[in-house]
Formats: sequence, C-alpha cells, structure tokens
Amino acid sequence: MDYAGRRVLVNDINAMLAFYKNILMAEVLDVSDTFAVIAIEDDIIEFVLGINSVDQTAIAIQYTSEDVFNDACESVLKHQDVSVRLFRNKNTSTYKAELKDVEGNIIQLYHHQLFISIT
Repeated sequence: MDYAGRRVLVNDINAMLAFYKNILMAEVLDVSDTFAVIAIEDDIIEFVLGINSVDQTAIAIQYTSEDVFNDACESVLKHQDVSVRLFRNKNTSTYKAELKDVEGNIIQLYHHQLFISIT
C-alpha cells in the first residue's frame, strides 16, 4: 500500500514503533520486517529499514486538537525534558515542542490557533 507521508530511514523499526506508540500515541497503520507506517492525527510517517546518510532527520507533527497536543507533551515529559514555546502574531498563535526519538531524530510538535474577529 502506498502512503503519502514522511519517509524516514531507521535502524530499528520495533524500537521506533514502541517510542511513537507509547510516547506520542501513534496508530500503526501497516508493518512488516522492513517498514512500518504510523499515523499521528493527520500526519503519516513511514519508517523504512535502512542506513540514514544524515545524522538527524527532522519530523514535524501538527496537532489539530489543543487537548491532544497537550496530552502528547505531557506524555513526552515523563521520558525526557521538553518545553513548549509560543509564537504569536496578530491573528495566530503557534505552540511548538521539540524532542528527540530513540534514534536521535528531531521531532517538532505543533499546534496552531487562528483567531478571527467577528466584529
């Protein structure tokens, strides 16, 4: 099956699955000996067994629900230090948290809020 999402080369699919399922509450969509596909909210990530030629890969996950974003950040805090930063401009607020997975990839969690004036 072909999934439209971020493809990440990994050394240990099982360790990555355990991390993303237990820490970020990912749903496993498909798995084999050489690949796995997970979903976190609307984001799809495919792990492919292989040697990554870069030291770190950045993985961005956007949460549509503030409650789910907060739950993910609380889950992460049980395992590693993470701080949530807030970026604001006139009509939007963006919450961002950054952490690392078991293979050292940088994971950026986002939640955006848009404010629309009704006056």
